[in-house]
Amino acid sequence: MKKILATLMVFAFMLTVIDAKDMKGGELTSLKSDIESYKKATMNGDVDKLIDYVYPTVFKLMPKDVMIKQLKAAYASGMMPKINKMEIVKIYPIQKFDKGEFTTVDYTMNLDMDSSKMPKEIKSKMLDMLKSKLGSKSKVTQDDKNNLFHIEKFSTMYAIKEGNSSWKFIEKDQTKMLKAKKLLPAQIAEKL
Repeated sequence: MKKILATLMVFAFMLTVIDAKDMKGGELTSLKSDIESYKKATMNGDVDKLIDYVYPTVFKLMPKDVMIKQLKAAYASGMMPKINKMEIVKIYPIQKFDKGEFTTVDYTMNLDMDSSKMPKEIKSKMLDMLKSKLGSKSKVTQDDKNNLFHIEKFSTMYAIKEGNSSWKFIEKDQTKMLKAKKLLPAQIAEKL
C-alpha cells in the first residue's frame, strides 16, 4: 500500500512539473503569436487591430476613440513613417504577477520617413531631433536624393497578459508616464 501511495505521489508530482513546463511553453507560444499579430498590424497600418494590442491603461492617458482617430488621420495623411522591417531581438523570461504574466521584449524597426514636403532648414532640424529623441542605440540618416529619413530604431516594450486576455503591449517610454500616474499594476511597476 505504501509503495502504491508513494508511486502515486511521484506520478502526481511529475504531472505537476510537466504541466508547469507546458504552461510556460504555452505562455511563450501565445506571446510569440500575439507579437506576430501586433507586428503585422503595425507594419500594415491596421489601426483597429493594432489598438487591440495596446495595454488598456494607456487609454486613461488618451481615450481609445481619440487614439484611433489620430492614428487613422496620421496614416491617411501619408506622414506616418513606412515600416520596412520589424524584428524581435530578445524576449526576456516571463514573470508572474497577481493578475497574470509580463515580460520585456527588445526589438528593432527599420523605417523610412518622407521628407519631400519639408524645407531644407526643417530637414536639418528634423534630423537632429530624430537623432536626439531616438537615442544612441538607434541610427538616423538623411537621404536627400530620395527625400527620406532612414531610421533604424532599437526599442523596448513590455508585454502584459492579464487573465485569459491576449498579450497587450506598451512601449517602455510610455511606462514612465503610467508609473508616475500609478496606472501600472504595482507588482509590475516595482520590477521595471
